[in-house]
Amino acid sequence: REPPRHHELQCPAGPVAPLGARDAASDVLVVSDAAPRLREIVPDPPRPRALDPVRFTADASDVEGTPRLHWDFGDDVASDEASPLHRYARSGTYLVTATTVDAQGQTALQKLYLRVDDAPPTVVFTEVRGAYAAFPTTLLVDAADPDGRIEDVAFDVDSDGFPDCVGLDMTCT
Repeated sequence: REPPRHHELQCPAGPVAPLGARDAASDVLVVSDAAPRLREIVPDPPRPRALDPVRFTADASDVEGTPRLHWDFGDDVASDEASPLHRYARSGTYLVTATTVDAQGQTALQKLYLRVDDAPPTVVFTEVRGAYAAFPTTLLVDAADPDGRIEDVAFDVDSDGFPDCVGLDMTCT
């Protein structure tokens, strides 16, 4: 069996990609399809935060029509949508893979490392007790971190730009 040979035909309009070759033993023309093409993966936004929606697109093409796309977002979630919307539960760096398959089963692959930033925590004052100058003041807050856990809460009671109280359970004097 001889190795495959590459041949190009010149036509008046320019070069044409080879489609196949004639088999000398059986005198049959064997035509092969070119593999699909897949250009870069584009996330929108390009640097998302955890829990934010990210729209993924990739330009897939094939000489015989539009190939199917399969997405692997790198967090054990996948999609077969052409332009999927995905949310990452946690911050981190994820390997996003897009694979396209044409009608003949030929594939093309693109990869992208996507950095997902930390989602900011939220703090909501739920109650203020004893807000008088001569009496202690109690501030009750609900603090949440959508993609992690709250390490501590800080208060700047005298508005000097520096925290006066830091911790999860604290008393400010």
